[in-house]
Amino acid sequence: MQVYPPTVRVIRVTRSDTLMIRVVLPHIGQEVSQHMVLEGIECTKACRTLVLDWVELHQEPDGLYFINADWLRDSYGRLVGDLQDIQTGETLTHYLLEQCAAKEKPWHVNDVIKSLLRAEAPE
Repeated sequence: MQVYPPTVRVIRVTRSDTLMIRVVLPHIGQEVSQHMVLEGIECTKACRTLVLDWVELHQEPDGLYFINADWLRDSYGRLVGDLQDIQTGETLTHYLLEQCAAKEKPWHVNDVIKSLLRAEAPE
């Protein structure tokens, strides 16, 4: 049995690198809305328009796959991940890099983990 990533729908693009997504949870029959930040890239202001165009083109009819690393969250509580077209396999971050609207940020996940480790634990 092949396991597929969760299916999501983009509700809103809030910033050039931040999206509000609705994650489908079929095992409990519900959907959950979450904010996510694109993993591994640093976006310019021009990214927002390109993200909107890409989502509009690739989201229909089946939604998008949410690709992430163990539901990792950044210091603002946003999921860290990427979106992938179900039909073509193209990812949003790859598209933005191809369009030269974003720069690679390979240390992004390490920065997220460091900020989580530095955070004070409640007493």
